[in-house]
Amino acid sequence: MASCTRNERLCSSTFFCAGMGLAVSTCGLRRVTDEMFHASAVKIASLMSDKDVSKGILFPPLAQLRDVSAHVAAAIVEEAMKQNLVRDPPPPDEEIVDFMVTSMWIPYYDVLVPVH
Repeated sequence: MASCTRNERLCSSTFFCAGMGLAVSTCGLRRVTDEMFHASAVKIASLMSDKDVSKGILFPPLAQLRDVSAHVAAAIVEEAMKQNLVRDPPPPDEEIVDFMVTSMWIPYYDVLVPVH
């Protein structure tokens, strides 16, 4: 029996939860449906490179969390729009992914105490 090395990364919930949270909070989704879960899984899979998949890597690198989350959120919002479950739709003149990126919280803090 030939040996096989699998390079697993963080589970899909790392990307899914961040994307779902962004979609729900940014666009005020009325509820979350099975179709939205499916759209997020399809999007995560589509963002994998053939090279990584051939190595047995199942998920994108954590370094891509923000980018993957924006794409997952956009896919979820697109599905929610089909189902008429969006309270606050993204602006019609802006790409949904770009809207998700600009809606993300950026962990930046002012320095309150000087560091010596």
